[in-house]
Amino acid sequence: MSPINSKATSKVALFLLFIFTSCATRKGLFYYNTTASNLSGKIKSIDEKGFQAIYSNAGIITGDRKRQFDFENDIKRSYDSTGRLSYEVYTKSNDSVHLEMSYKYSMSDTIFQYRKYKQEDTFSLYSKKYFIEKYLITEFLEPFGYTTYFWKTKYNRKGKVKASYVYENNSQTREIQLTSKTFTKYHRKSVSETTYNPDKTIWSFSRRTSNTNNDDITMFISFPKDDETKNYRYTYEYDRNKNWIKQIQYINDTVKFILVREIKCY
Repeated sequence: MSPINSKATSKVALFLLFIFTSCATRKGLFYYNTTASNLSGKIKSIDEKGFQAIYSNAGIITGDRKRQFDFENDIKRSYDSTGRLSYEVYTKSNDSVHLEMSYKYSMSDTIFQYRKYKQEDTFSLYSKKYFIEKYLITEFLEPFGYTTYFWKTKYNRKGKVKASYVYENNSQTREIQLTSKTFTKYHRKSVSETTYNPDKTIWSFSRRTSNTNNDDITMFISFPKDDETKNYRYTYEYDRNKNWIKQIQYINDTVKFILVREIKCY
């Protein structure tokens, strides 16, 4: 289903792509802050866990710890007093650590993050960001400077993502190769994205709508090659700062998962 050839590489690339496309604006991608994450208030930390949803006499309740996809993880995030993201840890449903990230920033508040991945084998990646013309470039590098992944992101006049290109360094030829490209369109009441494989065939198409808090409430996604489509619907409970603390996920009108957040403020 993925436009990236290797299964192992595909999981890592999908995981990284999920992280970096969660910030929709040019400023959000460059700063990693509470505003980019659609959070309100002086946020100190967020602890988010996923559960299976169960019908009961009391209504929809949480069951066993579980996410929809194997590559998804529960997340703990910490922010400094200025709202910048300082630390993340991604854990499996049994609380084993899958990935840790600690963020460091330059004097200009923009540049450097350090990432440490904990999997079967521990390894490290560094990332650096810079602009070339109208594109934000994100490089993931091994400690000795070898580029592993390469993102190129273009923005519209409102500072929102217009197009993104994902490249991977071929470990044998050491050549940077395009693995996917995604184009985003903003409609009056929805946002659509089309992702293409390197051979220009469509890998996926999605369209989503949001509520007044800018949280997704519906999403349609299709994978033409596999003739697969899914409809997602989301309902929320909010805290007094209008940050969601509970999200119920429906897939094809069947309740499936619940995400619960514990939010602490300064």
